Amino acid sequence: MPRASGPVTRSQTRLAQAKEDPTPSLDPDEESLPVAPKFTEELQSVLIDLGDDDPVLGRDAKELRDATATAVTEVWHDAHLSTESLAQQISANNVSLLRELNTSFAAVGERVQAQPVLASCFPDGAFPKLQLFTGSIDSPQFSLWLRRFEDVLRMRGTPLTEEQKANFLIGYLDGAAREKVDELPEIQRKNYNTLVTHLRSFFRKSTAKAPGSPSSLHVSARTIRVNHSLRRPPSKPGKGCYHGAGSQRPERTYTVGVPGTPAR
Repeated sequence: MPRASGPVTRSQTRLAQAKEDPTPSLDPDEESLPVAPKFTEELQSVLIDLGDDDPVLGRDAKELRDATATAVTEVWHDAHLSTESLAQQISANNVSLLRELNTSFAAVGERVQAQPVLASCFPDGAFPKLQLFTGSIDSPQFSLWLRRFEDVLRMRGTPLTEEQKANFLIGYLDGAAREKVDELPEIQRKNYNTLVTHLRSFFRKSTAKAPGSPSSLHVSARTIRVNHSLRRPPSKPGKGCYHGAGSQRPERTYTVGVPGTPAR
């Protein structure tokens, strides 16, 4: 395309300077200019030799349009590739981080499992207050006390083994009751049911022989006798009557019964 002759423009001057000095300066003190991206090189070179006063033809505009479209397309492709690469890198980093976290948690879990477990004597708090059972006269019946003891055991949230229940029972015994426990072998003292059966049998016999118990009252009712003397006023002599003042009828013996016991 023929160009109109005219004065030298700024564009032509820059082009001439670029041809005269194609190599950049190596002076470190000189300020370095940013390097233009590759996709803008063609756009900058389009119509660079066109002067400011030169007329623009249609094909020049088409050339500028094509160069601009190409540059925009290259920018889009470059951004797409950069975004895809960044997404892949982030995904890989997340997978690596997750793997390291799982490894760390597994190591911590193994270390925690390897720690010794400390068993607490009272995992549910303080044991409710309960009176010691001694088996003396002042103590309540063993069956009533045992029922209260088992109620307290059921108040605990964690179930106890037979040996643990036996240990708790022994800890709340004193006096004669504690001595009866020592009569059993050590292996039987670790069984709660065996221990309860042994104590029940002993205190049932002791209660039957104790004074004031229903069994002892039943036995005493057969031996208690009361001499009841009936005095009658003097009466006329007659058949079946005793003569003389101060005469008394023979003593009669009665048996004092207890409710539920036949009287004699």
